[in-house]
Amino acid sequence: MRALASLLGDAVSVETLLSILRFRVIGGNAPQSPVLSRKMYLPEDLPGFDAPISFLDGGAYDGDTFRGLVKAGVSINRWLAFEPDAANFEKLAQFGESCGAQATFMPCGLSDSMHQVSFATGNEQGSRIVGGHEPGGESIQCVAVDKVFHGIPVDYVKLDIEGAEAAALRGMSQTIRQNNARLAISVYHRPEDIWALPFQIRDILPDADIFLRQHEKNTFEVVAYAIPRPRKI
Repeated sequence: MRALASLLGDAVSVETLLSILRFRVIGGNAPQSPVLSRKMYLPEDLPGFDAPISFLDGGAYDGDTFRGLVKAGVSINRWLAFEPDAANFEKLAQFGESCGAQATFMPCGLSDSMHQVSFATGNEQGSRIVGGHEPGGESIQCVAVDKVFHGIPVDYVKLDIEGAEAAALRGMSQTIRQNNARLAISVYHRPEDIWALPFQIRDILPDADIFLRQHEKNTFEVVAYAIPRPRKI
């Protein structure tokens, strides 16, 4: 715990972590995080973007994150969106026709290798990978970004993929390092994500500052933000 707290970039991150752990131990009687940021993926107290960005969107749903960033004033000139749920992907593609960015849409999941998995579709934002024994699964293709997109420019990576974040990060670690990309990674889908994913991010971007922000109550929508320091020329 002490090592994780020392990894985090500010006092708000540490208090957010402690609040989440208290909630897990005490349940409904635990205090909520003192800071609930309503601007998911662009918290008010973290640096914004001062130039157009190339955005890799893992778990793109219907384009909601893209719309939120643009509404907040972010200029997106390239959008690479991954959404494996067929119904969500149809909405995403329809929106993308008029999004105003150079857009590539992939009806795939993200992982650390090229393989197929069973996926529970039709749950909107809750669609997810399931085990073979669970009903309602359909086969989807997963891809590793490093294996299918070579030399692609990426400034900002968002992952909200229902517990597959660790595998997706392994599959795009080279792309992240090469671009010194900023990250927004959901860390609440699996119990261990709250501590495992920040350390995984640190291994990929050792010079980045890492922040935790909570965007909903009861420990939902907790995101680890990694902001790399500028590279020396």
